[in-house]
Amino acid sequence: MELAGKIIDILPSQEGEGKNGTWKKQLVIIENGDKFPRKVCITLWGDLAIQEKSCIGKEVEASINLESQENNGRWYTDVKAWKFKILCLLLLFGLFSCSQTKNKELFLGEWYNKDTHKFMDKWVFTKTDEGQLHAQHLVQDVEKYPAIKREYATSLDESGNIVIHGGMDIKGNVSDDKLYLLGRIYHKYGASDK
Repeated sequence: MELAGKIIDILPSQEGEGKNGTWKKQLVIIENGDKFPRKVCITLWGDLAIQEKSCIGKEVEASINLESQENNGRWYTDVKAWKFKILCLLLLFGLFSCSQTKNKELFLGEWYNKDTHKFMDKWVFTKTDEGQLHAQHLVQDVEKYPAIKREYATSLDESGNIVIHGGMDIKGNVSDDKLYLLGRIYHKYGASDK
């Protein structure tokens, strides 16, 4: 079943231990754009969990399964997403497509968001032995917590945009020596405008 709408809230993720090992889930509230909008709470498991509140207000498309369970005479329905895409990212990066190229070399290196002062937000793109792009995203509140590092496989689409594969695919592009990704602008480390 497919469901589309706008994210109106992202609840904190929950983690725990179960019989199959460690689990992680997050509840995301979306509202559809019908004449009579309805709110739906979707459960995202594992890598689908969204970490950034900046996704609130963005249009999404989810492939879901519905499951109901009885507990003490009451029935509860869970809406579980098995695929979750943020649509507005695709539209946003279409605006920066004038100088696109399929050259992976454009993306290689370290990219940082210089709009953050007490917060490190950096992407590192490298090439694997097989010639594929590999991405690392490093995020850290430099005054309080150690860095969180996530690793992703990537590819290029037919227009030369980078596609980062995680719980949801994210598209980005390089234009005028800037990386446009997740609604943010990243600058290449060591570039003259640092």
